[in-house]
Amino acid sequence: MEAITKENLDYIIKKTEKGKGLFAANDIKAGTILFAISGKLINFDQSNKLEEDSYSLQIDINTYIVPHHPFFLLNHSCEPDCGINNRLEMVAIKDIKKDKELQWDYSTSMLERNWTMPCDCRTVNCRKTIGDFDLLP
Repeated sequence: MEAITKENLDYIIKKTEKGKGLFAANDIKAGTILFAISGKLINFDQSNKLEEDSYSLQIDINTYIVPHHPFFLLNHSCEPDCGINNRLEMVAIKDIKKDKELQWDYSTSMLERNWTMPCDCRTVNCRKTIGDFDLLP
């Protein structure tokens, strides 16, 4: 277990069935900024050339960011408890209880018609496919 502390918020990295995940070490209120998303800026073509286990986040039509730790530890959920605001901050979008895995909806940051992946988040409203945000119900 690895702890990350920022502004009195403790995050714990734990193993999950998907590899690793980021979990709340304390109760977190909706609206809390969890961390800023930072990293190297790249374009669409560079993003497509990344290795399969690399992560990039679309932040504009042709601009992506290869995010730093701990962003890439957040797993997907079709019923997320976190989201990205317009200042590239990960924010709690609902109250999160201690020990709950922090998850966001990957589809909320994509508009490229280039990538999809099967979803197995097992939530009641699982869409079964992660894709572009304009295809969200």
